[in-house]
Amino acid sequence: MAFELLSTFVGDLFDGLDYDVAIDSAVKLHDSEIEDLNIAQLRKGEKADGTNTGEYKSLAYKGRLRPVDLNKDGDFYQGINAKSKDGLLTLDSTDEKTGKLQDKYGDAILGLTEENMQEAASIILEDVGDNLIKQIIS
Repeated sequence: MAFELLSTFVGDLFDGLDYDVAIDSAVKLHDSEIEDLNIAQLRKGEKADGTNTGEYKSLAYKGRLRPVDLNKDGDFYQGINAKSKDGLLTLDSTDEKTGKLQDKYGDAILGLTEENMQEAASIILEDVGDNLIKQIIS
């Protein structure tokens, strides 16, 4: 009987929590760290889907053939934004070349690999917990 009462109380307590808001707030606090994960991937020529960006046509361009890092003048990297809405993490870029780069290299240039998604989750985990605790207390 006591366990059932406790179970009901705990269920009611967590039932009203807004997990999406807790995640969205935590991502906002750590957006630059998450953006850096995407940039680090691109520097290695990795896309979110696990494929690579390919290689340059000429060794003369950057003194190497791979990886294509999508970093000519830095505007694309500087334009990368991490956002979360309804608990879903998205990455986009405000750089005007974004559409052309996605047409050429695919939409997966903006996003995180599974490994980096786990890293992003570990970065925001404590703040998600703090946000949920604040909801319980208030």
